[in-house]
Amino acid sequence: MEGLPVPGTIRWHVAHLEHCARHYIEILRNRPLAHEPATPSPGIGDLAELINRLERARRLLREEIQRLTEMDLDTPCVRGMDVGEFVRMTIRHETWHAGQIAVVRRLYGRRNRK
Repeated sequence: MEGLPVPGTIRWHVAHLEHCARHYIEILRNRPLAHEPATPSPGIGDLAELINRLERARRLLREEIQRLTEMDLDTPCVRGMDVGEFVRMTIRHETWHAGQIAVVRRLYGRRNRK
């Protein structure tokens, strides 16, 4: 995707997760969707700015998820998933990238100790 920092960097992961959180919000707000919305790129900023954007997007996503009712979880969402499946996918995606960030930090730290 255009408008993201260098792939594989922590900045890329943070920008990607911010973009995805905004994307997920749009999906939840406009479900059911036959096609995914075109969510604008987050742009390239310094790490502090990207983290601030990510924290805001995560807060808004949590608020959107809190609005869901038990009955909403079984309703259609996107890509053949119901809302419950979609929310679980968002959690797995976030966790996947958190692990990648941890590995990048560990490798960076190891390289700088030598």
